[in-house]
Amino acid sequence: MLDAARMMVSKEGTAGLSLRALARVVGVSHPAIYNHFSDREALLAELSTEALLELGRTQRVALSKATSVLDGIVRLATAYFRYGVSDPARLRLAFAPEFARSAGYPALRAAADAAEAPAIEAVTRAADEGLLPHRAIRERTVAQWAMVHGYTVLAIDGRLTEGRLSVAGAGFAPLVRELSRSVRLLYEPE
Repeated sequence: MLDAARMMVSKEGTAGLSLRALARVVGVSHPAIYNHFSDREALLAELSTEALLELGRTQRVALSKATSVLDGIVRLATAYFRYGVSDPARLRLAFAPEFARSAGYPALRAAADAAEAPAIEAVTRAADEGLLPHRAIRERTVAQWAMVHGYTVLAIDGRLTEGRLSVAGAGFAPLVRELSRSVRLLYEPE
């Protein structure tokens, strides 16, 4: 059922997902869907939770391969960018505006924290090496995430390239290089 819902979101975005349409796709009656999800929001919360957990795992793997603090920060940015470009619908699910306040979904809040943890860890390491004051860790983490997320969304929306961008496409590598340069600038001495 979740696979079908992910496919629907991938094709039509979250606006195209309804419990009735999902029931039709998976071949069950509309009332039967409610045995699995109380409503559309609960289904979207589950999909968003999965997307955030996957993003967190992706970033943690990237950070584990770092050879230096700055390399870790660049690897995080690149992993985030690759994650978003490889499946834009999944990235949009991870940050669906319906869940800006996830108080009603503790698993979603935990997944959001897990997705943010590698960035906080990397920026904390940078502070430990004197690249920024410890008091600025939170602000730098937010600035870095905002820059990388914005860059990723602009690329997905075709604002940085002509045509559809893909991870295997010729336009991907130059964008990664520019993103890497930009992220490094956040850590240059002022």
